[in-house]
Amino acid sequence: MINVLKECDFQRFFINYLKDENNFIIRKSHDFDKSCAMDCDLFFDFLSKTQPDTLSELKEVYHGDLNEIVSEINRVIKNDTGLLYALKHGVTISNIKVNLMYNKPANSFNDDLVVNYGNNILSVIEEVHASDKERVDLVIFLNGFAIMSFELKSNFSGQSYYDAIDQYKESRDPDGRLFKFNCGCLVNFAMDLENVYMTTKLDGDSTVFLPFNRGSGSGINKGAGNPSDDDQVCKVSYMWEDILTKDSIIELISKFIFLDEKRVVDENTGNIVKEKSLIFPRYHQRDVVHKILEDVMVNGSSKNYLIQHSAGSGKTKSIAWLAYRLASLHNESDEIIFDSVLIITDRIVVDRQLQDAINSLEHQGGFIKSMDNSCTSIDLAEALEGNNKIIISTIQKFNYIIDKVQSMQNKKFALIIDEAHSSTSGEEMRSVYKTLSSKESMDTPNQFIEKDMKAHGKQDNISTFAFTATPKDSTLNLFGRKNNKGQKEPFHIYSMKQAIEEKFILDVLKNYTTYETYCNIEKITSKDPKYKPREAMGEIKKAISLDDENIKQRVEIIIKHFLCNVNGELGGKSKAMIVTSSREAVVKYYLAIKKYIAEKHLDINIPLVAFTDKVKLKGYDGEFSEESINGFSADKLPSVFDKDENRILIVANKYQTGFDQPKLCAMYICKELRGVNAVQTLSRLNRTYSSNKNTFILDFENDYKDIKEAFSQYYTQTTLLGDILSVGSIYELELKINKYYNISMEDLRNFNKSLSDNNNTKELIKFIQSEISKIENIPEDERDKLRKLIHKFIRVYEFLTLSSDFKDKSLHIKYNLFSSLSTYLKSQYEFKCNLDGLIAISEVKQQKKDEYHKGIICENEIIHGTNQSSNIVSVDDKEIHLSEILKMLHDQKGKDFDIDDGCSLINKIKEDMINSSILKDSVKNNSKEEFRSSVFSNESDKNSFKQYLINNLVNSSDSTKDLSSLLIKDRESRERIEGIIFDDIYKGLLS
Repeated sequence: MINVLKECDFQRFFINYLKDENNFIIRKSHDFDKSCAMDCDLFFDFLSKTQPDTLSELKEVYHGDLNEIVSEINRVIKNDTGLLYALKHGVTISNIKVNLMYNKPANSFNDDLVVNYGNNILSVIEEVHASDKERVDLVIFLNGFAIMSFELKSNFSGQSYYDAIDQYKESRDPDGRLFKFNCGCLVNFAMDLENVYMTTKLDGDSTVFLPFNRGSGSGINKGAGNPSDDDQVCKVSYMWEDILTKDSIIELISKFIFLDEKRVVDENTGNIVKEKSLIFPRYHQRDVVHKILEDVMVNGSSKNYLIQHSAGSGKTKSIAWLAYRLASLHNESDEIIFDSVLIITDRIVVDRQLQDAINSLEHQGGFIKSMDNSCTSIDLAEALEGNNKIIISTIQKFNYIIDKVQSMQNKKFALIIDEAHSSTSGEEMRSVYKTLSSKESMDTPNQFIEKDMKAHGKQDNISTFAFTATPKDSTLNLFGRKNNKGQKEPFHIYSMKQAIEEKFILDVLKNYTTYETYCNIEKITSKDPKYKPREAMGEIKKAISLDDENIKQRVEIIIKHFLCNVNGELGGKSKAMIVTSSREAVVKYYLAIKKYIAEKHLDINIPLVAFTDKVKLKGYDGEFSEESINGFSADKLPSVFDKDENRILIVANKYQTGFDQPKLCAMYICKELRGVNAVQTLSRLNRTYSSNKNTFILDFENDYKDIKEAFSQYYTQTTLLGDILSVGSIYELELKINKYYNISMEDLRNFNKSLSDNNNTKELIKFIQSEISKIENIPEDERDKLRKLIHKFIRVYEFLTLSSDFKDKSLHIKYNLFSSLSTYLKSQYEFKCNLDGLIAISEVKQQKKDEYHKGIICENEIIHGTNQSSNIVSVDDKEIHLSEILKMLHDQKGKDFDIDDGCSLINKIKEDMINSSILKDSVKNNSKEEFRSSVFSNESDKNSFKQYLINNLVNSSDSTKDLSSLLIKDRESRERIEGIIFDDIYKGLLS
């Protein structure tokens, strides 16, 4: 730590380091001209060294009046270009081009560029008088132009960066020349011995400062601040050692800082206008770009990269900076490393925010090609074959162009994936790899299978850069790097914990209220049709979610909560989102709220809606669409919702990811959310807007413990232990499939021959139809199991080939065959369930369950991979009487169910399971643990314990409905029951 006690000691150390180590020139305060925020003498010194002929020409035009030259340059910067543009591109006065800065050349081939870069002048002045009343601790100049200011505080003197921030807000004139936006300093730092914060725009009390810290600790302890290091002078040494060097400063100006134009609503006119802001990278954004570039310089296109950056942490801008740099990156031999940078997203429409961020970075025409709504898959194919350096596209387009592009074997691609928690291990990702891989000629079926296998895995000509806040275990396994413990982990992390502690994003779980929906469900028909329990329960839940009385009660709670708790937030500008389960639900909530507002004469606008396609409602003529309800096109929704008068947005799937609305304060959840989807959806609330923004969540569908567990997986560092799937798992699936459907090697060879022969489509169709006939002869129950096994085989095989070097020709041919059969099997045998007219919902009641205010305090470091070949349910080994279990549940859960009736229900389930001929066969063909796994763990199977519960629920008495509902929803309670009845069932089936 610096041996200083006073601010002046800190300031003097800082300046001396810049002079002695970074070759800064120390200038005096009288060298500063506050009228133009310049050190004019240094500017002309720079001109005389780099552009002597230009300086002579200027002197001749302006008759030797140097002040007039400065005034004219100052006028251009203030009124026309701004300082950033002037530094990057120079200024033109009296038709004379004047360069104000020289970029670092990409190589040393041009001696003049190397010399001019070396002649850039960095200087620093302390105690700068910005005006007669303002004295700034330090100002840094580039070639005479003020570019950075610093207010320094010493913690030993009882002050901190907080005091520096207050100084900027209260004592610095935002309209003064030194601090005028994009005319004076590009960035302003508030700094003490432990922390650094920065802003690019002073705006009095409304000034927003962002942290520029490295983050302290590691693993689950990684949070805000800066690390302590014995080798460092102090915690903020990185500022003068790394950030404030010539290479870094000029790189920041030329490669990172850019002028962003965001569409916002003018508060006076109500019109959509462009609000300008200078974007300066956060420390983690600059750091991830630097570390990736360093690694790529060594490894070329041979590696993959997983970047785990918290939602709301600026991933879009990080992607833009990385793409921009990768597109022009050369190796030490001055060879281009990537021919094209391809940015893909799994959203149906290319993200507008992503397009804007990429296009904000300066580039030549044809440098960037965005596959927006007007572009087709053919346009994508042409872009890939052309010379576009950066291409932005949805992932869905690739499936249509695999065979439409020429061989890419001579091209190398940097593949950047936005939101890589989905669509990265299946058919869509394979389509991307196959499109971008080489397409060599294939003369024989054997060559065909070898080339096809090669196209499934990591391609030598492709490096993947996967960005996500919520990496699934599969994402970690595909793109993570092994650490020294053999665990896979992200290449770079900016955690949710660090982002929350730095107050860059908000903790959305701090004000979380859950509701329980109670209702009575009755069978209202004498018919007793058979349904698959899983689908039937899904339909029952759907019926409850769309029930008019249920929606009416929820709407009343939502609107009252909004008016009482949310309406006054952010000076009356706060907004809310209602998250529903379907398009139909969106319309029904919209109509219910519209009616409620009218009946109560409320002074609030009718909500806007967001959903795709069209929907019909029973009892209403015509169709509803987002456009017909809102009265404008879908692309205008973000900007219209930004208007102050529009407060509530009702959504179904749309805007649950990638939607950035900082005035969003409340979310009303009317939909089941699980895992990554829960984190992505609720994280729409985490954007900061002002220092006093609060968030609120009312959840009608989910348990807080489940939501908290979902967030805990991504709160700090996530690490994957070992591999998710062993190679043996695919062979286990092959053996299980062979029990129902076996195909000879000769038939497989014939299939592969037909598949490799593009002109033999007739034989291929004939072969597939023959195999379908074989499957149709299999009994229905076994056919359904076969369908599931084939689907699982496809998923597991795709994952293995993407994540490892696994290769097996016979399995690959089977994979191709199963892929051809799976679509047919799904369409033919997928179960459809319709309970219309069969059940009635009554006695609906919403009851507040719990309120939570602790926020995210969970710190799970490890995400354990799940071995999909063995999922064994653990149960309580202690045996107690069923009546005791039910009494315990009765007391713990507060459910008013009759214990005797509960015992009868459980005993009936036991009897039904013991009498099941299918379960008897299963017991004979499986070990005890295998039987336990299939019956008590695989809940999707129609013979699982949970499904027997559901079957008995339909005809159960009123006294057992609460117990049945509890056991369906509460896995922990259900497992207690399983633990005491399993042995009875197992023994009964064996007898």
